[in-house]
Amino acid sequence: MIQIDERTFALAPLQPDEGFQYGRAVFETLPVYKKPVLFLEHISRLNRGLEALQIRKPVNPVWLEIELTKLQLENCVLKILVSEKNLVFQTRPLPAEKANASLTLQPDWRSRHPLLLEHKTVQYMAGLLAWETACRDGYDDALLINPAGKVAESSRSNLFFVKNGQLHTPDLACGLLPGIVRAWVTGQYSVEAGFYTPENLFQAEGVFICSSVIGIRPVAAIDDQVLGQSSLILKIADHYRGAVSDPAK
Repeated sequence: MIQIDERTFALAPLQPDEGFQYGRAVFETLPVYKKPVLFLEHISRLNRGLEALQIRKPVNPVWLEIELTKLQLENCVLKILVSEKNLVFQTRPLPAEKANASLTLQPDWRSRHPLLLEHKTVQYMAGLLAWETACRDGYDDALLINPAGKVAESSRSNLFFVKNGQLHTPDLACGLLPGIVRAWVTGQYSVEAGFYTPENLFQAEGVFICSSVIGIRPVAAIDDQVLGQSSLILKIADHYRGAVSDPAK
């Protein structure tokens, strides 16, 4: 099935498999400008999830890219959802540009099962509820705190902060998704992964969240705590924006 701008094209009927009934499915969400951003990285993560959760054989990225080219998608957000018997494409508009984000602290009620934390599954209800609660309270997202009191990530983004000019990010062992943009940042810059409390963020020179859809976005405040604004974050955001908008990338 393909859904583009709320118009649905049924290439084949949806099958009520374990993805439909039990959430045994994985997905990727990525922006498309002239072409999908970091496409191979997203499909590689999707295929790792398919294998680890024993859902189905990997999706051929060459075939998938050909199929997407046929749709002539531009300037949208693309969601690719795969279960045992279904492959679904959905699009939505790109989010409005926003300079900074505001976060609110919330306990992380998500499953602690490593397979569910490590892979991007459709079992997303806990994160969705956290995000909706944050939005109702006037914030952009929830910043999730794991049972040990350490910062993990937001409901839909990874987190970084700057201290003494050094980038830091929560360790994967804190319980977070290994994000595509998180990997890009750690591959381009010196980053220390560790176990941090909200107090570390309050004392930082700057904090940012990142995801494929929003890119790199500075955080202005967490709850009622106004945060510092680091020029390094703006440089990283410009670097990333240039990298993904370059047709040669």
